[in-house]
Amino acid sequence: MAFMGKIIGSFMAARMTKFSTRESLKIGIILTPRGEMDLIIASLGLTRGLISTGTYSVAVMAVILTTFIAMPIIKKLYETKIMRFPRASE
Repeated sequence: MAFMGKIIGSFMAARMTKFSTRESLKIGIILTPRGEMDLIIASLGLTRGLISTGTYSVAVMAVILTTFIAMPIIKKLYETKIMRFPRASE
């Protein structure tokens, strides 16, 4: 859920600022693994007794999973094609 929320929110913001659909999707996917704020909020909730250690563990795992899921997608989106030129005959 958080994964899609970040993608959709970032996508919509990028579209409103005149990015193309493709570039907006790239921005949404790139911003997905940025879970530092999620970890900070979860940590504060744990230390103040607002969430249990189980909930904290789930939050940490969600951040880790979204990072690992997004990285191959980001690499694929920005994959450069290597052009190979035929060698000149000698």
